[in-house]
Amino acid sequence: MNLTSLLAVHAGDRAQHTALVHGAEAWTYAELFGRVRRVSGLLKSRGVGVGSRVLVFVPMSLELYAVVLGVMHCGAICVFIDPGMGRKRIDSAVELAD
Repeated sequence: MNLTSLLAVHAGDRAQHTALVHGAEAWTYAELFGRVRRVSGLLKSRGVGVGSRVLVFVPMSLELYAVVLGVMHCGAICVFIDPGMGRKRIDSAVELAD
């Protein structure tokens, strides 16, 4: 069982309970899992699957959690990049992620 499997259980059992809060915005388990499934479906439709590496360049937000969990849900691996890394390190992360 992985994290997204547990999220699916909570989305069924605790659908309207708050799962995430960021600032004034909050998502329920049902909302979060719905977004996770949409991200995962989009990635799968683009050929991402188990073991694929996905570059994640999303600022700290609720959407970041949906993206990270969506990547995990389709069995892929997140490679995080941040503008604060500088161009050279971003290029290196992109190259290493293949």
